[in-house]
Amino acid sequence: MDFSYRNSIIKKNPNKYIVLSSKFMLNNKTDNIDELIIKMKNRVKEKKIREPKGYTFGSTFMNLEKPAWEYIESIYLDLSEKSKINFSNKHKNWIVNNDNSGSDINQLIKVAVKLINNKYKIDMKKEVDII
Repeated sequence: MDFSYRNSIIKKNPNKYIVLSSKFMLNNKTDNIDELIIKMKNRVKEKKIREPKGYTFGSTFMNLEKPAWEYIESIYLDLSEKSKINFSNKHKNWIVNNDNSGSDINQLIKVAVKLINNKYKIDMKKEVDII
């Protein structure tokens, strides 16, 4: 499968393979279910603090040389002038859809990519596929 961070042979060849089932061998197994439950509850608490509420698809861009939200934060005010919507105040790499159209969101992403490219000479990689 050639798994690596955010990648696999399936992702590299999207029209070639179909996964019908899978089985994973985990190295970090545990028999302590109580400890696992505590860890999972803590993760859920952290996510609720860190992530915006509402309709969202999660991270918009992949992290590059620095976290994607830092690039967006640096152009945030410029985006406000050019779009009727913007990235979340709580997490600058997330867009919360408050009754906006898909084309509004797509336009926001395009404007962000252009502004970041103009400022840093880098191409942001989208974390999401827009169909």
